[in-house]
Amino acid sequence: MLKIKIPPYFLPEKKYILHILFTEFLNIPINIEIKDGVDWKIILPNNKLIIFSDSFFSKLGSRNYIKKENIPNAVKSFESQFTNHTATPILWGHINTEISENKITCQADIFASAFFMLTRWEEALEGNKDQLGRLPDENHLAVKFNFSHRPIVNEYTEMLKKMLLHFGYKVEDKHKYSVKITHDIDFFKKYSGLKSSAKSVGGDLLKRKSTRLAASSLKKIWHIKTGNKKDPFDTFDSLMKISEKYGTTSHFYFIPGKIGEDDAQYNIDNKKVVATIKKIIEKGHKVGLHASLNSYNQKDKFNTEVARIRAIHAEITEGRQHYLCFKNPKTWQLWEDAKLTGDSSMSYTHQGGFRCGTCYEYSTFNILTRKMLKLKQQPLIAMETALARTEPSPEELYLAFKKLIKTVKKYNGQFVLLWHNNNFNLPEWKKYNPVYEKIVAFAKP
Repeated sequence: MLKIKIPPYFLPEKKYILHILFTEFLNIPINIEIKDGVDWKIILPNNKLIIFSDSFFSKLGSRNYIKKENIPNAVKSFESQFTNHTATPILWGHINTEISENKITCQADIFASAFFMLTRWEEALEGNKDQLGRLPDENHLAVKFNFSHRPIVNEYTEMLKKMLLHFGYKVEDKHKYSVKITHDIDFFKKYSGLKSSAKSVGGDLLKRKSTRLAASSLKKIWHIKTGNKKDPFDTFDSLMKISEKYGTTSHFYFIPGKIGEDDAQYNIDNKKVVATIKKIIEKGHKVGLHASLNSYNQKDKFNTEVARIRAIHAEITEGRQHYLCFKNPKTWQLWEDAKLTGDSSMSYTHQGGFRCGTCYEYSTFNILTRKMLKLKQQPLIAMETALARTEPSPEELYLAFKKLIKTVKKYNGQFVLLWHNNNFNLPEWKKYNPVYEKIVAFAKP
């Protein structure tokens, strides 16, 4: 067991981040002691010592850290034998590391930096939000300083591991690479009625300016209505087959809405929707919650939706928010109070990357109650609609996914992928269809 001594302020925050890095990520038991000072001190069983500067919390005293002035104006990078001489970004502290026979002194505050990334407290600040209440990608510190493509918390964890190994403390890596294939069901059908059919044909004529596409759409609608063809958005069977082919499971997240509520496009209690959910479960795949547009900030609405989907399948435990909407810490607390155990809403909306700075599942933290939650965050690494904004060709899109998957595999993390069920048969998305299976094939464990 490691003994860790910490200064006596911001104890809930410090105990949380030590639990995540040592207990959850490194699988190392720790004993925390409170002692005056301005350092994080790790004492090994052989009395060797590893010291990190407490550069962030020590300067705050009793002041609230959730303030805009506490966001760093610059990010430093440091290198040492414990970072494989790769410049690792740090948010607080200095870049110096001193190594002696019995002691390592590192002036980088990796613990406050990791806490910042995992708790997403920068997203609790007022201002700089988009029309849906989200912090736009370009306003994230990691994007501003160009390290959003790196899981820096994993880098800190690897550095800790190497420091411990340097002093003879063995660390067993129990992480195993895995992949989680998810599909948000924003649209259940393309041709759900006269209005949607007319909209589709009108789009062919007015937007795409093609009488040929309009005629083709009318023909499709006729075959679908007479039961001779599947609706274009009914890709459930093919998605499950691809997952099964590569030894993975598909996770389908349904919006538990009713038409007329926000932007709900289908009724969750529709007979065909319920039958599809039951079929997915019977085939051994997973169903989860895709909480609707405004539910992230409305307790009653959120709880109503959880009750609706649990009425169909009582064992719903996971999912994500529609449009990746998030209010910190209210949204996580709503999921916690509803006894949901897994959320994967943490992703960028216009690019791939590591919004939480990690590719590991981890326990979340309520920055207002200052308590660790049972709710686990499974960081969403890549969403097809986000990556397609920066990688317009199928080849570029595949390479971007491949690069992210390689990074996750390097750390034996979990690659969480989102690909919407409705995109496969949209004219503007058909060119990407072959890419999907290639990505699943490359991502398989």
